[in-house]
Amino acid sequence: MLRLVSPGITGLSLPPDWQTLHDPWGLGLIIMLVLKEVPFLLLMALGALEPPLLARQQWLGQSLGFRPAQIWWRLILPSLWPSLRLPLYAVAAYGLGVVDLGLLLGPTQPAPLAVRLWLWYQDADLSWRALANNGALLLFGLNLLLLVGLRALEWLHLTWGKGWMLNGQRQRPSARLVPALAATLSSLLLSVNLLVLAALILWSFTRRWSFPAPWPSQWSGRHWQQAIGELALPLGHSTWLALSTAIAALILVVLALEAQRGRRPWPLWLICLPLLLPQASLLLGARLGADWLGLPVGSALVFWSQLLFVYPYVYLCLYGPYRQFDDRLVQAAATLGANSWQTWWRVKGPLLRRPLAFAFAVGAAVSLAQYLPTLLFGAGRITTITTDAVAIGSGLNRRLASLYGLLQLALPLAIYALALRLPRRPNPMETTS
Repeated sequence: MLRLVSPGITGLSLPPDWQTLHDPWGLGLIIMLVLKEVPFLLLMALGALEPPLLARQQWLGQSLGFRPAQIWWRLILPSLWPSLRLPLYAVAAYGLGVVDLGLLLGPTQPAPLAVRLWLWYQDADLSWRALANNGALLLFGLNLLLLVGLRALEWLHLTWGKGWMLNGQRQRPSARLVPALAATLSSLLLSVNLLVLAALILWSFTRRWSFPAPWPSQWSGRHWQQAIGELALPLGHSTWLALSTAIAALILVVLALEAQRGRRPWPLWLICLPLLLPQASLLLGARLGADWLGLPVGSALVFWSQLLFVYPYVYLCLYGPYRQFDDRLVQAAATLGANSWQTWWRVKGPLLRRPLAFAFAVGAAVSLAQYLPTLLFGAGRITTITTDAVAIGSGLNRRLASLYGLLQLALPLAIYALALRLPRRPNPMETTS
């Protein structure tokens, strides 16, 4: 963007000496975490929304004279919050323990604690590993304090904000700015993501791009040609890990949800426990356990370590659709003599095929993004697009880093596109009722 207004408006003929990466305040890391986690929270919110309840809430709010912003804050969000609490805690824990983004964007003097633990663990002097293990316990304690603090803020909001939510006052003139502000922020987030995608595409085909030229002066596909042979191995590892962990997680989640049908559901916090703990603490402890048991590092442990994080995400994606599914269809199939397996395969599965496909896509995308599990349990023998992207992104070759970054975006986007192409099969009970 700065190139488009230079030097005419800014007067800059040379790139400004701005520290956009590894800034001491961690602003670049914070912005990237926001861009990364907002779509996840939106996905969880959409999965938790129940269309019949949402329609009643909107009708009730409109009958009381509330505007859309008031309907959201006073009616929809309080009923939606219990389903968003654990995803929000998972986002907080991820931000505290993230390693790959911390290596690429985070401050270095000093580095975030999770990054420092990883660097200590990788040190050639094995005495630093003891410090890394102790630091993992410290990171775990900080995570507990963070979750307690978030819970306290929630309690304060409910205590102090209950009077405002129940006072019945109509829209104030100043409150009309809220929808406009929300629309502006949403457009800004979408624009930033599109600009990042455009920048990756441009840099991956750039040979020469001098400041302040708005476009590259020379183009080249040399980096793509050179990378084709080198990409075969990490791309193969990434693909089979993503597909295998997503399929395994999908099968396990479906079995778990079917086992809970007609019974008390399992505690959701227990399912999401790997997401609520700092990844560095959890994985360093798991690696210590694997070493103590004498388990060899390799593909099996990498698969298990990734499945540990893929499973909760797939569960969260299917928990809402399973809870909203009309069990009268299952009962009708059972009265016709179908057993449990036939009922699921011929009735429930086809009706839930789009949520199932989307949950599979989310699981595959989560697997593709795993960095620390692959390095810890692969011992450098298993390379993926993500591990190579972090290693290359830490260097100075923008063109090669853009190429790997583009692949990191393209693979999950392709899976999401295939999932979204599946048509939604209508519920016959909804069409007849």
